[in-house]
Amino acid sequence: MKQHGLQGVWRGKGKTTTNSRDDQLRANDLVNRNFNAHRPNQLEVIHHSDRGVQYLSIRYTSSMTDSGVIASVGTTGDSYDNALAETVNGLYKSEVIEYLKEQWHGVNDVELATLEWVALRA
Repeated sequence: MKQHGLQGVWRGKGKTTTNSRDDQLRANDLVNRNFNAHRPNQLEVIHHSDRGVQYLSIRYTSSMTDSGVIASVGTTGDSYDNALAETVNGLYKSEVIEYLKEQWHGVNDVELATLEWVALRA
């Protein structure tokens, strides 16, 4: 379509993307799309993300370092890196957030429900 000057209809608002800077220091891809852990703490202590600038902030990276979490960044424009995370986020939202939201009285209830949900999958 592009070669012929055609474009499909956009639904909703226009497409918004971030413009990453190639000169910024980023973590290497330590996961390389292999999400199979053969022993405890093999992948549980790696935070794998896309190349979003929010993952490069000083406060964010300092918090990960203080917690002993190792950063890993996927390749540009690679949807496979986010597929697993999006699946987990979707399950969390439907199984915890939407299903239990009427039982909460504050942030502590949300945190406890989250910890219980994660513990069931560990």
